[in-house]
Amino acid sequence: ASNNQPRFDYDPVTLACKGLLIEESRSNLLKESNTFATSPWLNTRASSVTTSVVDPSGTAAAIKLTEDSSVSSTHVLAQDTTNGSATYTFSVYLKAGERTRAAVLMSDLATASVGINVNLSSGTFTLTTGGSWTNVSGSVTNVGNGWWRCVTTATRGAGTGTSPRIL
Repeated sequence: ASNNQPRFDYDPVTLACKGLLIEESRSNLLKESNTFATSPWLNTRASSVTTSVVDPSGTAAAIKLTEDSSVSSTHVLAQDTTNGSATYTFSVYLKAGERTRAAVLMSDLATASVGINVNLSSGTFTLTTGGSWTNVSGSVTNVGNGWWRCVTTATRGAGTGTSPRIL
């Protein structure tokens, strides 16, 4: 929809109308947020490739994160940003492939990561908290066809640097 036009909100599973969609202004701090296969997204012990799998928007172009052969290390997709103290929300659509678990985290680039650890088979999750982050919360919503919208929100304390990460 174009700017300043009313839109309706629908349940992602039943498609039932939930009423007028009211959204406050938001800013996307991440670059290339529609594709993880290009810079400035950083892959550590993993690679990202565009596939022909249908994503939640109905486009046959889902990005697949594939681990390398390292078994004792974390496999990471991340983008480093420099932001101050504020409340941040990071959301991503994930679907199980060879792996059924993922972590959707925000890091302070120094000592602490916060967010959710998700079971992509059941949609259950646990919170990870720590460091100068407060008010950590998360949610996982089934959006159909095996896809889950995974959201983590937290308030960043003193310092700068916020790095959204998918593990």
